[in-house]
Amino acid sequence: MPNQARVPDAAAKDGKPMKWWQWFIVYPTIATSFFAAIPTVSNYAKSLSLGVNAAEVSDAEAQNKLWIKNADCLLNTKGLSIKTPQAFEVAATVCANGDILLAGKRADSDSQRLRWVPISDVVPPLASATAKVDLFSLIPAAMASERRSTMSAQAGQVICQHWVGQGMLLQRVSTPSGCFDQVVNTFKGVVVSRQNAPCTPQC
Repeated sequence: MPNQARVPDAAAKDGKPMKWWQWFIVYPTIATSFFAAIPTVSNYAKSLSLGVNAAEVSDAEAQNKLWIKNADCLLNTKGLSIKTPQAFEVAATVCANGDILLAGKRADSDSQRLRWVPISDVVPPLASATAKVDLFSLIPAAMASERRSTMSAQAGQVICQHWVGQGMLLQRVSTPSGCFDQVVNTFKGVVVSRQNAPCTPQC
């Protein structure tokens, strides 16, 4: 009877247990599963480092890149601030490249969230030129809603800023009531600290 091929035993021919790398050769499925899990482990490690959920890692990294890309835009750029009937304060700063920084908070709270909206998320592709016109035709309508919302000419203005760590941006903000320094976590879009500061453009 001809010899039948068989799966190698867990032990090598000399009776010694197989080495860890030999398992990957004998059982390819193990190798496939192992290497497929590496991105997941890496993503989980990043989530712990950034302080976000694993599902939010890609978005957090994209937000941080937008902060880096548009850091110069925020200096001395005037924004628009709106207070809604629901006691929300929403501010928008539009950069020359079209990217928009939104900041929102409750009127009775200092806790603020910040989020970049890239121009690619706002303006439709060139093939949809008509939709582009329709989109920006909404701006006058929003301005006309002033009778329902309180609108001010500008929000707080950043007069100086610098990075104080990875994903940590220190900003000095000037407002009609005075100036303050705040540190923004650019991965999470939150202000982690805030304190009064002199209204000088050196921070």
